Amino acid sequence: MGNALKCVMVAGSLLFPITEVIPQEFNGELSGLTRAVDNGSTSNPVTFGLRYIPTFYMEFSSTEKNHIDFEISGNLTSSYQIVSANSSTDASNFKAYRFWLRYSTNRFESRLGLQKINFGPAKLLRALRWFDSLDPQDPLQLAEGVYSLRLRYDFQNNANIWIWGLYGNKDLKGMEVISTRDKSPEYGVRFQYPIGNGEMAITSHNRVIDISGESIAENRIALDGVWDIGVGVFFESALIKTDKEDSNQNWQSFLTLGMDYTFGIGSGLTVLGEHLLFTVDDTPFGIATKKDISGLMMLYSIGLLDQLTYFSFYNWSENLPYHYVSWQRNYDLWIFHVSVFWSRGKNGSTKESQSLASFGQKGIQLTIIFNH
Repeated sequence: MGNALKCVMVAGSLLFPITEVIPQEFNGELSGLTRAVDNGSTSNPVTFGLRYIPTFYMEFSSTEKNHIDFEISGNLTSSYQIVSANSSTDASNFKAYRFWLRYSTNRFESRLGLQKINFGPAKLLRALRWFDSLDPQDPLQLAEGVYSLRLRYDFQNNANIWIWGLYGNKDLKGMEVISTRDKSPEYGVRFQYPIGNGEMAITSHNRVIDISGESIAENRIALDGVWDIGVGVFFESALIKTDKEDSNQNWQSFLTLGMDYTFGIGSGLTVLGEHLLFTVDDTPFGIATKKDISGLMMLYSIGLLDQLTYFSFYNWSENLPYHYVSWQRNYDLWIFHVSVFWSRGKNGSTKESQSLASFGQKGIQLTIIFNH
């Protein structure tokens, strides 16, 4: 054995005493879908897709109170779409899905790399969907990660503070419509505190955006809270300011109000209602441009294997309704998911409602998921 290799092994044993086998896991999720959409036009595409997400996880433990672990996963996709009798398209792609290293103690956690950062109590119309792309329609519940360093500390009274810095995320995130300037850092902080039978949190985030080659500062601040008063009540509010000169759209405001309750019907019927108000103006909370969107979701489990889901959106500003119904059966390794969706009127692409008519006017989708 070479001297260099011996030195590496000795150094490694000092950092992580080799008293047991290092825990390692390799698993993956393979999914296939078939989706047919009626766009109300001559083009009604049928899509076939495959996705594989392999994940490797390793945990190191030096003491009972200090842990270091690591995860890496990829996202491999392939799709084939029949647009018409004489037209079809296909595409394949592979990219990193998660790639992070974490150090944690009983109250502190630091995580570096490609990771998911999300917060806030809303589920459908999220005023705080700043970094992730979670969609209630997606049976896989995939969320794009961000390259970041995130620190979190939990206090003894259940309060906690998050601090993060982002870098290298030039693609759009969450509800963004303007990308972060290339090679520009972002940073933010969130403080959450228990109040009564619930909690409130204040969050801020700062970045520099690129508009026609000009660097513009963007600052966000948000307040959210959730309480159990017999029914669950919650809110998310956010104010975003940009420093564009000669612009009457420097202020954006978001307000989500929500309530949820589980009725004692059968195995339990959970009903969730949310309403989002979104405005743009040249002054804080102005309403020069205003959009109102309402959302309703109902969840019902049939036995241990089956779950029915219904949700709908209504965009009051555009008179655009959207409805979605799904059935899902879960086994140990397999998941079968069938969904039907339909809307009346034009297609929507409203960023504030991440699911609103994203599949077109009406259609059906079958998804089969295998986990190993």
